[in-house]
Amino acid sequence: METVIGNDCWIGDDVMVLGGASISDGCIIGARSMLVEGQITEPFCIYAGSPAKLIRPRFPEAVTRLLMKLRYWDRPLSWIQENKAIFEADLSKDEAFAAAALGKLIENG
Repeated sequence: METVIGNDCWIGDDVMVLGGASISDGCIIGARSMLVEGQITEPFCIYAGSPAKLIRPRFPEAVTRLLMKLRYWDRPLSWIQENKAIFEADLSKDEAFAAAALGKLIENG
């Protein structure tokens, strides 16, 4: 089984990932956690423990959907720099702001 690590993941020290586990885009895996064989995480969520369990999503569901649609990790660095104010904002605090800002980025390509 293939192990997959998505884009823009944060993986803590001493994490163990067993065969066939899949860490989705934007996930945070806490230090000393263990992903068991075949475990698949949800995008933009925080996992910790042994075995790793979902702690909480990083963003509201609508914001996560927009981030997955935007796929900012496939964009050139110059594009990210041009839009850095949005990426520096706390997208988890104000869902309406995050949805409007990300929607604008998606529309403008």
